[in-house]
Amino acid sequence: MGGRGADAKQLASDHADMKLLLAKLRAAPKNAPGWLKTVQMLDRLLAAHIREEEDNIFPALHQHLSMRENTRLTRKMNKEGLKLA
Repeated sequence: MGGRGADAKQLASDHADMKLLLAKLRAAPKNAPGWLKTVQMLDRLLAAHIREEEDNIFPALHQHLSMRENTRLTRKMNKEGLKLA
């Protein structure tokens, strides 16, 4: 899977940015002047991050896994999704 190092670096950067924005939101009162703008920034970052994972990273990962590994991964992701629902 070409570019895996670059993908991993970008994901780590995205995750760090999201954690910083979440920390900023937790620390600020909801009526602070920049609070809504920070929420909007986080929303855009999450949407782009999710789109990148679903359109590029996960399909490339699935191509490199066996049918058995894909089944196990899908089952595990579905379980995690149910926990969040």
